[in-house]
Amino acid sequence: MPVLVTFNERRRARFTLEFISNSAPRRVLPEERMAKLTTDQYVAAVAARLAHLTQTYAIIFFASIATMFAILAYASSAGLAARFALATIVVANTVYGVLATKSALDDLKAMLADAVDDFSGSNFGAQLKQIPTALYTGTSFILVLAMGVTQLWAIISA
Repeated sequence: MPVLVTFNERRRARFTLEFISNSAPRRVLPEERMAKLTTDQYVAAVAARLAHLTQTYAIIFFASIATMFAILAYASSAGLAARFALATIVVANTVYGVLATKSALDDLKAMLADAVDDFSGSNFGAQLKQIPTALYTGTSFILVLAMGVTQLWAIISA
């Protein structure tokens, strides 16, 4: 008997996936692994995950601005405990930035690989499949890590 599960991603991407629940174990064929989505549902899901990626970049960018302000304003006169607190915030922000952006980019890469036929058959879908996602993931990792290392260096040298 099919069980319907509805996901509501940020009130924008609303789609329904159908899962078949069987009591007896069975082998899952490769074509059964991806839920059968319509083109609109697929595009809405990708747009929602892309929005999450954009929000993650905004969070780490503005958190880095705030910590840099705190470092420049207070690190030179702060005691050792305050410097460790600032360093902890910088490390947490860097780890969040690296893991969250890598997760979102990996999800988008998987979504591109599993594109529905109507979408991947179009010129736009074919162009999207040629995006060098490994380059974006590596660049994101390096830049977020560089921001964190630079801030830690500013804390140490203040």
